Amino acid sequence: MLLNFNLLDRSVFAMHPVNESSNHPEFPELEKAVVRACYSKGGKIMMLPANIGHTLGPTERITLGGHSDTVNCCALYSGDKLAISGSRDKTLRVWNLFTGEQVQILKGHRGGVECCAVYGDGTHAISGGYDKTLRVWDLATGEEVRTLEGHSEAVMCCALYEDGTHAISGGMDNTIRVWNLSTGDEVWTLEGHSDFVQCCAVYSNSTRAISGSWDQTLRIWNLSTGEELRTLEGHGGGVLCCALCYDGIHAISGSYDKTLRLWDLSTGEERHTLKGHSSAVWSCTACGNDTHAISGSEDKTMKLWNLSTGEKKQTFEGHSDIVRSCTVYGNGTRAISGSDDKTLKIWDLPTLARI
Repeated sequence: MLLNFNLLDRSVFAMHPVNESSNHPEFPELEKAVVRACYSKGGKIMMLPANIGHTLGPTERITLGGHSDTVNCCALYSGDKLAISGSRDKTLRVWNLFTGEQVQILKGHRGGVECCAVYGDGTHAISGGYDKTLRVWDLATGEEVRTLEGHSEAVMCCALYEDGTHAISGGMDNTIRVWNLSTGDEVWTLEGHSDFVQCCAVYSNSTRAISGSWDQTLRIWNLSTGEELRTLEGHGGGVLCCALCYDGIHAISGSYDKTLRLWDLSTGEERHTLKGHSSAVWSCTACGNDTHAISGSEDKTMKLWNLSTGEKKQTFEGHSDIVRSCTVYGNGTRAISGSDDKTLKIWDLPTLARI
């Protein structure tokens, strides 16, 4: 675990990259130090333990180091106390978000891990990767429970039904597949994309799914019949990430074309194009009760967006390479990101009501 305390300019809500060769003090009271931030027109941002105060002021940022290659994915569980990450180093790792400790290493994949998700109230996880398989894990023991085979190329994304009984996956074979997690059986193969399927998500009622592909489209699927319901077109490059809004009516997507787009799923119409990243957008998620979104990019930054106006509100700097994954937690107050720089970072999000 690495900690870094710096002062920096108010021009970005960010932290400088951690120098892994430097000596960092031990902080036995870290579990009490929920991260916070302060910014003001004439001041600077200082990182200090959050128990000093609640206002827009001191903040602390944690870097989780342990993977030996790109961190492609992360998911939260156990009341946001634990996170699991997957890496090109072929492992998944479990982290204690309060102490920064690495709790477990899950080994079994024979290629890089591209995606992961947690289900069963935090008892199990599913992961997919370049070995063309999905694997089901018992998080209490760290043991592999089941291997799901069917994709003919790398598995790039996976998502779970609300009740944890089924999962979907997308891969470099241009397909989406639906799986019964109890039996390991493949239920459906959804075909329609003409290039790699890079991202997918399941609606909260588990009746539909959305997928994004290098064919520059998103597609909506009926999970009961396997039928394609709608194609969303507008991106000028491969679709690298997608996320459903909590209202179930809208979705956001990020692309190699450097933009995010907000979609009305009932009509298939594009509501906003969000511009600000200088390179491909690899990760995105909605937050703040659908008022805002967070994105991660090949430009090494994360950005906070107002979904009502399409306006960019904040830029988060700190990663030294592509930001592959981002997830919001703590009722929208914190985010965790994974990067090609082999680290995960925990961020304090600005109070959305104040921006």
